[in-house]
Amino acid sequence: MARVTVLRFFRTVATVALALAAGGPARAELLTGDPSADGWTAGPNSLQNGFYIRGAGNFSYDMFRTAYTVTAGSPLAAMVNPWAAGDRVLAMGGVMVPTSASAAGWPAIIGATVNSNLAANVRIVSKFTSSGSAWSPSGTAPGAGTGAGSHMNGDGGMGAVLVSTNAGQVTTAGAGLLTVPVNANQWSGTVGSNGPAISTQSSRVIYGVDASGRLRSWEMLLNTTLLAGANTGLPTPTAAGRWNQALQSDTSSTLITDGLLPAGETVVPTPAAGLLLSLGAAALGLGRRLRPRG
Repeated sequence: MARVTVLRFFRTVATVALALAAGGPARAELLTGDPSADGWTAGPNSLQNGFYIRGAGNFSYDMFRTAYTVTAGSPLAAMVNPWAAGDRVLAMGGVMVPTSASAAGWPAIIGATVNSNLAANVRIVSKFTSSGSAWSPSGTAPGAGTGAGSHMNGDGGMGAVLVSTNAGQVTTAGAGLLTVPVNANQWSGTVGSNGPAISTQSSRVIYGVDASGRLRSWEMLLNTTLLAGANTGLPTPTAAGRWNQALQSDTSSTLITDGLLPAGETVVPTPAAGLLLSLGAAALGLGRRLRPRG
C-alpha cells in the first residue's frame, strides 16, 4: 500500500510539473523587463545583416518576441485598468548588447560608435503587424540603411500598430515597473500619417536600466483582445506577423535603429520551466522504479 501511495504521489508531481513547463504561468507571467531572463524567443541583433532595416542611430540590441494568454495570477491583471484573464498578448523586447561590424556581418559600421547614442532621452518604438508586413532589411551597412520599416508609409500593412514611449519616459525610478506607454497608433492606409490613435491601455511596457541609468532591456506588450474589441475595422496584429523593434534618440528621425523580427513564435522554456521539466522527468523515472513488478 505504501509503495502504491508513493507511486501515485510521484505521478502527480510529474503531471503538474510537465504541464506547467509546457506553457503555464511559469512561462507567461515572468515580466521583469528583461526578455532574455523571462524565457522569450530570441531573435536576431538589430544591426545584423539581413535584419537591420534602417537608421543612423547604431543602437545594438538583441531582439525577442513572445505571445501568450493572460492568466488570473498575472501582474497585468493587478494593475489599474487591469487586463483580464484570457486576453491574448503579443510582446516584443530587447536587450542592449555590444557588437562589431564583423559580428553583425558587415564590412564596416559607419557613422556613430555603436550604442553611443544611448542616452536618457531614448524612445522605445515597437511595431506589431499581421502577416501582411512588407518590411525589408537594408542592403547597406548600419549608419546608412535602405530597408523598408516606416510605420506611417504602410510598410507594416493595414492595421499595423505602433506603440512607443516618449523621450524621458525611461527613468531609473520607473525601472522594473509595468507602465502604460505614451503613444499608440494603428495604420489605416493614409500615407504619411501614423494613423488614428488607439487607447494606450491596450499596451504595457516594462524595462530595466544599468548602473548609469541607461536603458538595459525592455518588454513591450500589446493586448490584441482589447484592440479587436475596439472595432476599428482594421486587421489585428498576429503572432504570425513580422514585427519591427526600434530605438530612437529623442524624436530625431535619423538617430533611430529599426530591426526586423522574423514571423512566428516558438515556445522556449524559461529557466523555471526547464527546472519543472527536470523535476517532472525525475519524478517519472522514480515512479517507474517504484512500480510493482510481476
